[in-house]
Amino acid sequence: MKRSHLCGVLAIAALLASGCSSDKPGYDYSIPSRMCGVDVDKSAVKPLLPPGKEGKATEVGANDWKHHTCWVVVDKKRELAVSVARDSAVDDASKYGEEEYKNFRKTSLNEPVTSAGIGDDGAVAWMKCRPKPGQPQEEMPDFPYTHLVLKIHTAAEIDHRADLERFLRSYIPNLTEAWCT
Repeated sequence: MKRSHLCGVLAIAALLASGCSSDKPGYDYSIPSRMCGVDVDKSAVKPLLPPGKEGKATEVGANDWKHHTCWVVVDKKRELAVSVARDSAVDDASKYGEEEYKNFRKTSLNEPVTSAGIGDDGAVAWMKCRPKPGQPQEEMPDFPYTHLVLKIHTAAEIDHRADLERFLRSYIPNLTEAWCT
């Protein structure tokens, strides 16, 4: 091989090698496929999480079918929190969300959701839900459980509105299948 060809090949190889390395971290951890005991679409979770080296989903609340909380921790920082709780009434998402989330706006989702909204840093949804047999049937005799409340908090300071809505739309059907009759 001619010396000029060899130099050209080596230059191209060096350029390709430098183009493959990056200082930006990727998703070097597994995106969870279950959250709070419910299957979740990984492609709906990933946009809510930052790149990082280590990550894991953690169940932090007891699954007593009244309340359940889980987190996704990335590089030792809680990046996503999901909480599911039974309720005996439906609240207006606007009243709750304006105090809980930044730039909160009410949104419309399909049945069984009765009230929902999304902010820059999370979302909330109330949905019709009678407990399945074997789960607690009432909070108090005069106020039986009729709804679930799903709360989501993200740590990122950027607008995840479209990603949060996609997550809600993919997670709620699996949630209601697991928790509701």
